[in-house]
Amino acid sequence: MTFMERWFEEVWNKGREEAIDEMMSPDAKGHGLKSHDGKEIDGMTAFRSFHKTFRSAFSDLHIKVEETITEGDRMAARCLVTGTHTGDSLGRPSTGKPVTFRGMSMIRLKDGKIIESWNNFDFMTMYKQLE
Repeated sequence: MTFMERWFEEVWNKGREEAIDEMMSPDAKGHGLKSHDGKEIDGMTAFRSFHKTFRSAFSDLHIKVEETITEGDRMAARCLVTGTHTGDSLGRPSTGKPVTFRGMSMIRLKDGKIIESWNNFDFMTMYKQLE
């Protein structure tokens, strides 16, 4: 299992918040993820809040890593995200609707932990499916 596969399995699919501490540097720099109020997710504290919000919106969230690429201290993953909108934490009431969308994430590792990430997930498609 690659680092990226482990990250998505432990942190997202299993919802193990302690895996964030195990795999992310406290001062990790993030790019491309925003909270529902439009602020960029940067650092472990902001990421924890984003993680909690997103997982509570989709109780059965599953991220399938379809492909990974590793070069030096960088890794990239292409993902398929599925889930059912069961929670009210995205600034809108639960719809009970299923979502399916894709995304990619690239990370930079240092001492076995994420120190920087770049993310591009198709949240527009996700939100359209919740209408």
